Amino acid sequence: MVQTLAEERLGRPGTDTPTAARMLLLRIRTYIDQHLSDRDLTPDTIARAHHISVRYLHKLFELENITVSRWIQKRRLEHCRRDLARRAAELTIGAVAHRWGFTSPSHFSRVFRATYGVSPAERRNSMVLAAPLPRRPASISLRPNGDRDRLLEPGIADESHQDRQHLGGPH
Repeated sequence: MVQTLAEERLGRPGTDTPTAARMLLLRIRTYIDQHLSDRDLTPDTIARAHHISVRYLHKLFELENITVSRWIQKRRLEHCRRDLARRAAELTIGAVAHRWGFTSPSHFSRVFRATYGVSPAERRNSMVLAAPLPRRPASISLRPNGDRDRLLEPGIADESHQDRQHLGGPH
């Protein structure tokens, strides 16, 4: 505690080299990613978890030209965007937002639209429309003589039937 106070007064931790600052920033980013769903994830909780001052935490993020809070919001939005694409029909938009730490669905919708230029619903719906159609299962047809040919696509017989014809075997 005394060391943290002394470092805060000086405006830097004891190991203030560019490499140490970058390594600490990487650890903090990892911590943030691991706690994105926690609605109580704040600069204060992050600083406490890393035994640094909030002031120094903000100073580290200045290196990236972003605030800590904006970084958290950015990462949450990225995860929501991904989930809206993957789980289009499974979760409501509010559930996706809540899952990643947003407490207000309307706030989430506003910042999502401001960031991506479309609403969360538009994003989800566009992913449903863009999803590839499921492949039809192979069908079985009976040839006039009763043999079964496996059709991979309508009108295309199984290669093994074509091979039998070519070799003069039964068709």
